[in-house]
Amino acid sequence: MSQSLFCEQCGVALAADAHFCERCGAVSAPSAPAVTDVAASSSVMPRPSQPRRLIGGCVAVVVVIACVGVAAVGGFFAFQTTVKAPATPTPAIAATTPVAKLPATIAPVLSVTPAIAAAPPTIPPPMATTGAQPTYSAVTFSSAFDQSALVPINPGKTFPYGATIIYAYWTYSGVVPDTSFDYDWYRNGVHTESNGENFINSSGKSFQWRLHPNSPNAPKIPLDPGNYTFVLRVGGQVILSDTFVIQSPPDTIVVFFSIISDWPIGYVVDKQGIRHTPMGPILNFPVAPGDRIIIQTDQPRFSLLFDCGTSPQTFTPCDFVADSPARLPAEIRKNASGTAYLNISRADNWAGTRSNFPSQRYPADPVLRIGFGN
Repeated sequence: MSQSLFCEQCGVALAADAHFCERCGAVSAPSAPAVTDVAASSSVMPRPSQPRRLIGGCVAVVVVIACVGVAAVGGFFAFQTTVKAPATPTPAIAATTPVAKLPATIAPVLSVTPAIAAAPPTIPPPMATTGAQPTYSAVTFSSAFDQSALVPINPGKTFPYGATIIYAYWTYSGVVPDTSFDYDWYRNGVHTESNGENFINSSGKSFQWRLHPNSPNAPKIPLDPGNYTFVLRVGGQVILSDTFVIQSPPDTIVVFFSIISDWPIGYVVDKQGIRHTPMGPILNFPVAPGDRIIIQTDQPRFSLLFDCGTSPQTFTPCDFVADSPARLPAEIRKNASGTAYLNISRADNWAGTRSNFPSQRYPADPVLRIGFGN
C-alpha cells in the first residue's frame, strides 16, 4: 500500500511529493496520514478519475494565472496614478509556473483606465488689433460751407478783412463710433475758445467754425485781423492743427463795443492786429492821417456820438450820432492832424444837446470814451 495525501482545502487526493493541490491550488502540508488499504480508503473517498484531475488542474492553473495577471496589471495602473516616474516596462506575465494562492485578505484590483488630471484652463494671450487705425485728413479752412453736401466753399489759408465766419473742415475714418474729441481756437497765440463733440460714425466728414467772440450766435461782426489756429484733440492727443490768417485792411483800425448790464465795454484793434483794451472809461489811441476807422458792435440799440470838436475837417465823416448799426458809417477816415472822441453808452441814454449842433446830444453816463489823436 502506498502513502496518499489529501488536500485540506477541497479534499482531492494528492501525490506524495505534491506541494500544492492541482485542483484548487492550495499549499499541501507534508503530513503523513494513516496507512490504509486502497480498497478500504476508496470506500470512504473515491479517488477521481485521471481525466477529471487533469481538467481540474488546468482550470486551477488558468485561474491562478488570471488572478496573478489581474493583480499585476491593476497594481501597475495603481502605481501609475499615484507616482510620477519614468515609463515603466510592461511586466512579463508568468508562464505556466504554478503560483501559490493569494491570501484571502488581498482582493484583486480591477483594471481601470487611470484618470488623467485636467489641465488648468489657459487664458489665450491678447490678440493684436487687426482693424485699421484712425486716419484724419488735413484741415481745410473756408469762408463759406455747404452744410447739406458738407463741402467747403471759398477755401484758403488767407482771408481779407470783413470775413464774419471761418470754417474748419476735415474727414476721418477707422474711428470707434461715439469717440469724443475736443477742439481749441487761438488768435495770435492766445486761447480764445474750447469745446468738444463726438464722432457719430466710424468714418465721415466733420467741421467747426469760428465767429467773432462778441457775435457767438450769428456771423454779424467781422473777425479781428490776426493769425488763427485750430487744434483738434482725441484722448488728449493732438490729431490736427493748422493756421489761417485774417488780413488787416490797409491802414485800418477796428473799434468794437458792446453793452453788458447797461455798461458799455470795448476795445481797439490796431493796424498790426493787436488788441487794446481801455483800463478805464477812456482810451487814447493814436491815428495818423490816411488811417481808416471801422466801428463794429453786437448791439441792436445804443447811444453814440463821434465828436470832432473844433476841427471837423480832420475826419470824414465827423460830428455825427447813431443809435443803431444801420446808422453807423462804413468807415471813418482821418484826413489831417487833430483829435476826435467816440462816446458810447447804452440805448436811449442821452444827456444834453451839443452847442451849435441842435440835432446832436451827448451820451449820458456810464460812457465808454475813445480818443483818436495824433
